[in-house]
Amino acid sequence: MNLAVLATAGLVFCRVAGLVAGLPVFSAQGVPKAIPIFTAVGVVLLIAPTVSLIEAPSNLLVLVVGVASELLLGLLAGFSVRVVFAALHMGTELMALQMGLAMATMFNPLEKQQAGPLGTLASWTAGLAFLGTGLHLRCLEIVGRSFETLPPGGGFDIDQLQLLLVGAEASIRLGVQLSGPILVMVWFVNVLVAVLARLAPKMNVFFSVGMTITSSVGIVLVAISLPWVMAVHGAAVAETVSGLRRALMP
Repeated sequence: MNLAVLATAGLVFCRVAGLVAGLPVFSAQGVPKAIPIFTAVGVVLLIAPTVSLIEAPSNLLVLVVGVASELLLGLLAGFSVRVVFAALHMGTELMALQMGLAMATMFNPLEKQQAGPLGTLASWTAGLAFLGTGLHLRCLEIVGRSFETLPPGGGFDIDQLQLLLVGAEASIRLGVQLSGPILVMVWFVNVLVAVLARLAPKMNVFFSVGMTITSSVGIVLVAISLPWVMAVHGAAVAETVSGLRRALMP
């Protein structure tokens, strides 16, 4: 087989594999390890025949640099979407902390980390919405079409690294926005409990009914606002995917 064909297919695989490894659903703990690999191989088999062949690398250093740049570009594309999911997780963990659900935090063997039930519920719901709306296919399509403007092994503009930084900044802002309404309402409940504690100083209102009221009101508010949270998160993911298209296909 021609070395140019092998080099082209290998670099295409590196970019696609980096994307699949960076996307939030395919790389989640608990997902079979074969799923990302088979997904990347399947996409490469569809894309590689349409990509223009490149010249075979003249030496090993050129090949290593090409492989590293393609992996970095794919990971950058995947992590730019993952940071939006990190925003949702951060927001829900802030809600759980203020609602008194932090005591329910336990070790999650799937994600191998301490996670609360609210954050886990939001993460799985967002992942199902991501797959259900077909945005994962849109990401794969964007990376596939990016070879028309960014040939394999050709490197990329350093300004494209700002995509991840902008996404990280937006994720922090989005996490605070998602948790803001719940935090405000829980704060009002805590103020009410504090007033009751002042009116009845001999009755320990906080420990007797305070935490129960705070948790109950918080759970009701989360149940009411969950569709809104998912809608805002979905819009943010769609906007991130659109930004990814503008960055990879200028």
